[in-house]
Amino acid sequence: MTDSSENATKPRATVLITGIGCVGKSTLRRRVADALGERVVDVDRDDAAADPPVAPHQVLVVESVHGLEQPPETWDLVVYLLPPPGHAQRWFDRGMAWLRAGRVDRPPRAVRRPWSLLNLPLIVRLVVRNIWNARRWVRGDAQVLEAADWQRVVITRDADTAFRDMCAFLETTDTERTDDRG
Repeated sequence: MTDSSENATKPRATVLITGIGCVGKSTLRRRVADALGERVVDVDRDDAAADPPVAPHQVLVVESVHGLEQPPETWDLVVYLLPPPGHAQRWFDRGMAWLRAGRVDRPPRAVRRPWSLLNLPLIVRLVVRNIWNARRWVRGDAQVLEAADWQRVVITRDADTAFRDMCAFLETTDTERTDDRG
């Protein structure tokens, strides 16, 4: 987790949602935040400079494609989303969205003109690279998770399963917190 002076209070729990690109991490993070409201503070660490302030009664839900660069033990729960069936199609759809918008959401940046053919080589390179390396990246992440010997890890292709498991975990932390008070 990011240590910052403005985020001095420790959240009740920390949850990492991770996986390779185009697997539904953002959708799951937003779904959890919408369902649990003020109990959750969510952040996309790939876009945010620092974690937002979190109250002691809240859960910090972090989405990051690079989340496993930090040891899994630093998180109370790690949710790893595997590529779903049709993963390549999701990348083609994202490539078309980038072309239509004239922007790529990660460096290197594209020419900021919708439908500009100058963006095409960059977009094709990024889409092909992500499809080509997907299995290798997932295998590398699996090795990190296996070596962690950590009980609170959810690995799934199904965002509904991940959502249910996250909610069950958060209910457990609510129960533990209530039990701690007597």
